Amino acid sequence: MEVNVWVAPIAALVGTALGAWLLDHFSGKRWLEQQQWAAREKYYVDLLTRLTTVEMSLQQQSVYYEEPGSEYHDHSKDEKFARLSKSAYEALQAVEEIAGPARLFLSQDAIDALQELVREDWHAAYATVHPGEYIDKALPLVQRAAAAVLTAAQAQLNPRR
Repeated sequence: MEVNVWVAPIAALVGTALGAWLLDHFSGKRWLEQQQWAAREKYYVDLLTRLTTVEMSLQQQSVYYEEPGSEYHDHSKDEKFARLSKSAYEALQAVEEIAGPARLFLSQDAIDALQELVREDWHAAYATVHPGEYIDKALPLVQRAAAAVLTAAQAQLNPRR
């Protein structure tokens, strides 16, 4: 009979302590997950913004080389062309900087595409005869990298998609 008198208060005490521990444990874990999600989102947004800047700049520059024989014209003195070149260069530099830390959560396909972009962009820049040829080589690399990063971002940031 005396045992039953103590069971209810002890169960209440254990239940309260266990409930508090569970709440603390899982809310801390949830907070950490939210912080990690926010960090991933920031890297994905930065990468996609920079890759889009490179892609748009190259696409706009490619217009300068649509006419036959235009590859022999020096467009580097053109203010808009120079601004697009600078924008693409700076964005690509930022991609290289961001890609390192982003490897913590990027998919292997996204990592491979970014590494290929950096590696092949260097080759394309130095192994081409004129800027139009460089654009033809670099643009597909940028588009592949952007698509791979976007696919990884959609899978991690919006898994229900």
